[in-house]
Amino acid sequence: MEESTPSIKKNQRIKRKTADKILLEVIDRAKDINKNDAFLYGISEISIFGSYLKNPEKEYIGDLDILVKTERKILSWVTQHSSDPTKDASFLYLMKQAEIELPNRATYFDHLFYAYNKTMKRLKNRSKTLSIHDGLAEGGRLGSERIVFECNPKELVVQNKIYI
Repeated sequence: MEESTPSIKKNQRIKRKTADKILLEVIDRAKDINKNDAFLYGISEISIFGSYLKNPEKEYIGDLDILVKTERKILSWVTQHSSDPTKDASFLYLMKQAEIELPNRATYFDHLFYAYNKTMKRLKNRSKTLSIHDGLAEGGRLGSERIVFECNPKELVVQNKIYI
């Protein structure tokens, strides 16, 4: 059985060695997400920034800040796309998966963002010391980050029809 990352209380500083371990675990989870057909969004890039990167000599840091870029995976059996997203087969597939997995009380937005949120929750894995920032929402680049993981978006393909 793997040793889990130590439990950290909110606002408690963490050792750089712990942050290194968390970063390696995040990269491993990103690789797993990209291979797993159950995740309809893949991780195309992970960058680090903040105190982890700015102060490499410090033994303790506040948290591990990462910038994550996601891509909707290509559905291998879908060949046609429409300008109307409600008629796009990949969009309908995402909504169908959400319909099956979400509770009845879920809203339209819960359904709409379900696949993305599922990916991000798996990447975070309930870590209290990991701060995930959406790379697309942040404008792509902060200027002070370092890329630690990359995947060609064309490699993010769902091979098997699942959940339908």
